Amino acid sequence: MCKKGVNPDVKAEWLESQGIEISKAEDVPVDPYVEKEHWKKIQPPRRQKVREDPLRRFLEYDGKVLAFNVVWDNRDAENGELGEYKLFYFLQDDTISVKVV
Repeated sequence: MCKKGVNPDVKAEWLESQGIEISKAEDVPVDPYVEKEHWKKIQPPRRQKVREDPLRRFLEYDGKVLAFNVVWDNRDAENGELGEYKLFYFLQDDTISVKVV
């Protein structure tokens, strides 16, 4: 013989008739583990690979250069000094140049 549970509405009515106050139904809290596992199953959208045209890049960035003032601190070495340099990054072909200031 299998026992069935009591209908929640009947149970609530009985508890209230006994003077016991019943709170409203609450949402079940989110389990961080279940949430993490859920996101593991979802595939991120695939990005289409953009084929880069070297000629377009060369023409678009021709003459555009990023310049940085840099310092090489070699004072820990014997006869070491603090050297100042200028670093140039050429956008058209991803090359750099370093000049002594």
